[in-house]
Amino acid sequence: MDKHFPLGTERLLLRPFTEEDLPDVLKIFGDEEINRFLPWFPLKDMAEAEAFWRERYAPGLPGIRYAICGKKEGVPVGYVNLSAEPPYDLGYGLLKEFWGHGIVTEAARAVVEQARQEELPYLTATHDRENPGSGGVMRKLGMVYQYSYEEQWQPKDIRVVFRLYQMDLDGSGRAREKLPGLLGPESGAFCGAGAGKRVGASIAGAGCVWMVGVRQPFNCVVVRGHSLPGQRMAPHTPQESPK
Repeated sequence: MDKHFPLGTERLLLRPFTEEDLPDVLKIFGDEEINRFLPWFPLKDMAEAEAFWRERYAPGLPGIRYAICGKKEGVPVGYVNLSAEPPYDLGYGLLKEFWGHGIVTEAARAVVEQARQEELPYLTATHDRENPGSGGVMRKLGMVYQYSYEEQWQPKDIRVVFRLYQMDLDGSGRAREKLPGLLGPESGAFCGAGAGKRVGASIAGAGCVWMVGVRQPFNCVVVRGHSLPGQRMAPHTPQESPK
């Protein structure tokens, strides 16, 4: 999972972003419309692009972090990421002029196959309810919808309803195993454990519930889904944009 070797598909080259790609990093992560469904604010200049690249795409960082490039041009037009630790979160984004051609689906399929080869037990992905095209990619990959939840997304500080999908890669069912201490059926609410500041459940009269890996609670309430009372809601790091 920490190897950033290039992958090829029929039309695409998936490779690490390099420092020479900073103009493309700025173009992709600086576009207002593309970044509407991302947690961070659009990049404004090359200095921000360089800082963003060093934080999220520099060599040596864990997980899969690929630029999506055309095979002929080799120029980044989007990205596809997969976190190295649970919940094995899949994220992707693409410049608008390339939407509607199955590019993200093709790129993500290659990453899913890499995850299988590296024996990851499952994958998780989320999308903003207002961005249904991203959910379409998840379904094309064979991911299954689990539940929806509300979150006060930071740092934008906006209220978002997310839809969470999962794919079981090894048949073990570990993606939805019980987590000790999770709210029981009497509570009527659940929480998803997020990375960093994303977090807990809000229950009337009961405050926030802390979960494994959560450092700071915010309101997060599941509004509908298929998970049974007492089951684990897998951690997540929503990261995607329109396809």
